[in-house]
Amino acid sequence: MATSTGSDSNGISIQQPKPRHPNSQSLSAYREDATTASSPAPSSAPSTPGPGTPTNAPPSVKATASARKQVRAEQKRAFPRIQYAPRVSHFDPRSEYSNFRGFFVLFWIALTIMVLTTMLRNLKETGYPLSMRQWGLFTKNIYEMAIVDLIMVASTGISLPLNKLFKNSKGSLQWKHQGMNVQIIFQAFWLLLWVTWPFVRDWTWTAQVFFTLHLLVMFMKMHSYAFYNGHLANTLQRLSALDNPASNASTAAAVKYPSSQTPIEEINDELKEEEN
Repeated sequence: MATSTGSDSNGISIQQPKPRHPNSQSLSAYREDATTASSPAPSSAPSTPGPGTPTNAPPSVKATASARKQVRAEQKRAFPRIQYAPRVSHFDPRSEYSNFRGFFVLFWIALTIMVLTTMLRNLKETGYPLSMRQWGLFTKNIYEMAIVDLIMVASTGISLPLNKLFKNSKGSLQWKHQGMNVQIIFQAFWLLLWVTWPFVRDWTWTAQVFFTLHLLVMFMKMHSYAFYNGHLANTLQRLSALDNPASNASTAAAVKYPSSQTPIEEINDELKEEEN
C-alpha cells in the first residue's frame, strides 16, 4: 500500500495511507444511497378500478383495469433490495493494484511486432503490405445471398396472420387446441427450407455460415413471438368468456405454472382431467 509521511504537533513522524481520488463506482454508490434515503416510500393502497372505468363496464374490463393499477402500484413500491459492495477485479484497468498491467502491455507489443513483420513479408513477396486472398470468398454470391436473406426475413411475418387466425378462431384452430401444432409444423417447414437452400445453391462456406447464423436468430425471434402471442390469445379468450359465463364454465387459471408445492406432474394430471 502506498504511504506518506506526516508529522503531528510534537514533531513525531506518522506513517499514514496516501490519499487517493475516489473512483466512479464509489461515487455512484454514494449518490444512490443518498437518493434512496431521501425518497419517501410510496403507499400500498388496495387496488381498485380506475376512475376512468365506467360502472356498467363488463367484468373483463374492470378486471383488466384493476390488474393494470395493481401492476403500476407494484412497480412504484419500494421493495428492500440487496446491496452488493463493488469489488474491482485484477483485470480491470481502473484497479490501482493490478498485477497484470505488464502482461497487457506485453500483449500489445507482441501484436504490433507480428503485424509489422507480416506487412514487411508481404511487401517483400508481393509488393503490397496487405494481402487479401479471402476477398473472393467474401464477395462471391453476395448479391444472391442479400436477396435470399431479405426474403427469409420477410417470410417470418407469416406468423402474424397465423396468430390472428388462432386468436379469432372459435373452433379447433384455437391455440390451446390445434393452433400450436399448426405453428410448430410451419416453423419446422420454414427451418428446413432455409437451412437446405445454401447447399442447394452451392454457396461458399462464408455465405453459408452467415446465412445459417442469421436464419437461426430469426427463427428464435419468430418462435418467441408466436408462442407468447398464442399464450396471450388463450388468456384473452378466457377473459372474454367471463362476460357471458356458462353454467359449466371453468373458473380455473388460464395457465398453471409449477412450483415447489405443485410439481408439473400434478398440473398435467389436472389438465387431463379437465379435458376429459
